[in-house]
Amino acid sequence: LLKQLQPAWSPIAIQSALLTTASHVLDSTSEAGRIFRQGAGLVGIQTVKRRLTNGSGNPATFNATLSGLAGFSAVVNPSSLVLAAGQTKEVTVTFTRTSALFNDYSGGQLSWSDGQRTARVPVVLRPVA
Repeated sequence: LLKQLQPAWSPIAIQSALLTTASHVLDSTSEAGRIFRQGAGLVGIQTVKRRLTNGSGNPATFNATLSGLAGFSAVVNPSSLVLAAGQTKEVTVTFTRTSALFNDYSGGQLSWSDGQRTARVPVVLRPVA
């Protein structure tokens, strides 16, 4: 159905749209096990680059929010994106361990919202010594 709605989208674009707009698994807690079950992938580095595409037919301003991630601070750059319809821009998220215990998982999410639509990216971090 999504391919019929957006015939020019690649399989990766469709996968990203499905993963980032899916509902929470069980509830909105930041328990790492629940976030792993959402299946949006793992990253083993502290700085992450992500490309965001405005899949709507209208221009929009998307603002980033982070939740969860106990024991970490994070900086999203830029934290606000103005995107024309169909436009893609890259953002960088830098995570810094503050008080998280080594080898313990901490979960949360990065959300982008324009007030009408929200794209959510599950995040699980595990600091290692």
